[in-house]
Amino acid sequence: MNARSRMKPPAVSYNGTTGGELMRRYFWLISTVSIFVCGLVLHIAYEESGRAAWSILISSVNASPWEMTKPFVLIYIFWVFIELSCLRPSLLRFVCAKLAAMYLFAGASVTGIYFVGIAGLPEWAVFAIIFISLLAAQRISYGIYRCGIRIDLFWTVLLLSLGLMLAMILFCSLYPPHFPVFMDRHYHTYGMIPLT
Repeated sequence: MNARSRMKPPAVSYNGTTGGELMRRYFWLISTVSIFVCGLVLHIAYEESGRAAWSILISSVNASPWEMTKPFVLIYIFWVFIELSCLRPSLLRFVCAKLAAMYLFAGASVTGIYFVGIAGLPEWAVFAIIFISLLAAQRISYGIYRCGIRIDLFWTVLLLSLGLMLAMILFCSLYPPHFPVFMDRHYHTYGMIPLT
């Protein structure tokens, strides 16, 4: 043992795990909270920017299940790159696990928000659904990556699904279909809420 290693002991938590290992173990939880907070910022960007044209594609333009979920999905996709640089996992398996979980998150969030709207629950319930869906998706993605499922065999399908999701975000932001999940829960309109 050299003098330098004696001077600086490793950061150890209460259970004997080093700080780096502890961060890796709970990075999914750190990521969930970060994605949620960044998603909240994007969620209000449309209103806070004075309804600027640039914010239509990245922010919620109404309170429909789809629009409420959209900014969180975009942050989720962006956050994959941060996770890749911090954790340095096997690229193909990790990206495939994250893409599969992205659809689980989007589906659970949109479905949950839709039923919250039907039940007439308050706004905080919407964000609770988003956070719980995000938490589950993050945990599932790390579980898929760590277990023996060969999800990387489906990388072409999953990359095409990423392209499909981005195309849906672009198209449905500008031309929302007249389906219940695209309808504002307060005004019962589609797309951008008219100025009052």
